[in-house]
Amino acid sequence: LLAFFSMPVMAFCVVFAEQLILLVFGPKWLSMTGIFRVLAFAGFIQPVAGSKGALLVAMGRTRIYLLQGILMAVATVAGFSIGVVWGPVGVATSYTIVLYLIQYPLFRITFQHTYGSFRSVLGNCWHIASISWLGVLCAKCAVTFVPVFGDSPLLWGSLAATMVVLALFLVIPALRIQLMEDLLLLKKVFSPQR
Repeated sequence: LLAFFSMPVMAFCVVFAEQLILLVFGPKWLSMTGIFRVLAFAGFIQPVAGSKGALLVAMGRTRIYLLQGILMAVATVAGFSIGVVWGPVGVATSYTIVLYLIQYPLFRITFQHTYGSFRSVLGNCWHIASISWLGVLCAKCAVTFVPVFGDSPLLWGSLAATMVVLALFLVIPALRIQLMEDLLLLKKVFSPQR
């Protein structure tokens, strides 16, 4: 459910970084586009990666949660000390690389003695990740190559990406089922208790 909402948004931020920076911060901040793009790529998996903590706490395995936090902190600091040589973009890139590389061992530790697995997380997120990138890249192509879309690239890009992503979710049966299950779960979570 987290992936369904966060991955398309972060993919959009990666692909349309320059336009977003211009809209939100103005032309003086365009030099930050590289850092923004790299950190948005980290944000692509961050919500799913962060779900490990809630799972460990819910299972009463807070000691493992603490140890994972320490491991992540040490790995991040090591990555920063390597990335600092290349300046702010290097630090952002090293953080992103560390974040992606450390997920396998952290999920493996999280799912130890449970029925879950890193493979199941990857399997659940793979379709959403693929469709997110496909939708956003189609939108970028539309904005780049269709002249009428060039006037408002963020507006048309977000509309095109949303339409492609939703169309793919509705056309592919397995994804449609997953989407419906997620929406039912969301409804159950937010409906008032009787």
